[in-house]
Parts: sequence; C-alpha cells; structure tokens
Amino acid sequence: MSIRRQILESFDQSFELQGPGKWETPFPVRQITARQLKEYFLKRRHDKASGSTINKERQALSKMFRVLKRAGVVDQNPVEDTRPPDKRDGQRDVYISCDDFIKIVERCTPWSQPIFEMLYLTGMRRGEVLGLTWDRLNLKTRIITLSYSDTKERRAKRIPIHKILVRILDEVKQAQSPIHDRVFLNPEGSISHEDSLTRCWRTAVKAVGFDPKPTVHDLRHCWFTNAVRSRVYPHIADAILGHGDKKKSLQSLYLTLSDEDLIKAIDMMMFDIGETEIRVTK
Repeated sequence: MSIRRQILESFDQSFELQGPGKWETPFPVRQITARQLKEYFLKRRHDKASGSTINKERQALSKMFRVLKRAGVVDQNPVEDTRPPDKRDGQRDVYISCDDFIKIVERCTPWSQPIFEMLYLTGMRRGEVLGLTWDRLNLKTRIITLSYSDTKERRAKRIPIHKILVRILDEVKQAQSPIHDRVFLNPEGSISHEDSLTRCWRTAVKAVGFDPKPTVHDLRHCWFTNAVRSRVYPHIADAILGHGDKKKSLQSLYLTLSDEDLIKAIDMMMFDIGETEIRVTK
C-alpha cells in the first residue's frame, strides 16, 4: 500500500467534522462539501455566534483543507466556495466610565483586581498582562518592554506606566514571593489563566447589573477612547495599544518614539471622561 493511500485512510478514520443539528453523526473529512459548510455556518448564525467568531472557524477550516490539499489527501478546498460572514455582526461600541469600572473591580476577587486595573490603565491584552514578567517591567523608568513573541501582532512594543499604576504594581511586588518571575499570580501562587480572569469579570459585571454586559476586552476600547479624548497624539496611542489586524502605516514605520514621548502621553491621559455607553450591533 502506498504512503499516500495510508495517509488517506488515516484521515478517513481520524479527521471527522462534527457540527450542530443534523451533523451530530461524524463523517470523513473528504466528504465535506461547500453546501454542507454553508449549512453549518448558517446554523452557527442561528445559534447567535458573532460574525467574527464564525469567520475564525471558517479560516481554521480553510487552513486545514489547504494543508490536506497540499498533502494530496483532498482534491479541493470547499471553504473557498463559501462566503465569509459579515464581521460587523455583534460589533461592540463600548465606553465604561471610571466610576462604573471601580464598581466592577470592587466586586472582583482580590487577586484579580490589580490585573483589571492594569488592563484599564494600559490598554494591554489579557495574555500580555498575565504573561508579564518582572524583567519586562521597569517601575523607575515607568516603561514595560514587550518583545515580538509577547504580543499578538508579533511586533515589539513599549507601554508607558501611569503614575497610579506604579503604586498598584509596587503593592503587588511587595506582597508577592520573590521566587516567581511572573507579575501576577492566583491565590495558589501559580500562573493565572485567562478563563479564570474572565469568570471573575463576568460575575462582577452581573452583580453590578449591566445590560448589555461589558467584556474584559472592552477595557482596550475604553483605554483608546480615553487616549483620544485626552488628546494623545493618535499614532502614539496606536503604538502603545498595538493591533494584530492592522498593517504597518508610514507613521509606524518611520515614527521614532522615545521613552519620554510615551511617558508624556500617558501623563496626559485622564480616565473619567464620559458616562458608560454600551452598544452592540445586532
């Protein structure tokens, strides 16, 4: 038996796509058609999955079929004959006032409170904050330095530390065991997981009574809105925030920012510039 045939039979046995509704019975990946994928994506829409979530699933399936096609396991990529969903479905336009943010944080577990405060004051992603080590953070210069491997956009960046956050991080450092290099740990002294953080946030948000409910990721939206309303130079705000889907502009390619520029920008920022607004596109 040829190697190609062995691979083919292996995928027949092990690669099976399961979906909701009538797709409860799995079947070989080679039998998947564009029509079946369209039905699957339509069912996901009926199940209230957002356009961006469905698009991520579509991209993952397309990548899988491209790999199998190159290996000679399948003859075509059926995902190419499906239309990507509109990412605007479920798009969020969110601003959380400082007072409401404090109400949420006060209802969070003590170990998670400084993490949420850092997210709010820096615009960093959850993964960036939870993965942060003390050697990346300089409280004297007030600069966080992330390498390309630390960020979603796979580009190095520097993040200025607000004066309020310096005091918060000082308290975290004094309370933490010196043997661990991570900045934030859970009550057991181990590395915190994003899911645990999300559960803390959702519980607190429910207790406050928001509807629609703000998400942890919305804190990045809040930071950028605060930066714009504080008149921070837009390209400096972009450089601090970082974005995985944005191509490098001429400004980001040729604009050189010093630590002083970043500190000056964060010192300009105010965090109580408006009332809470949460709008979700249906």
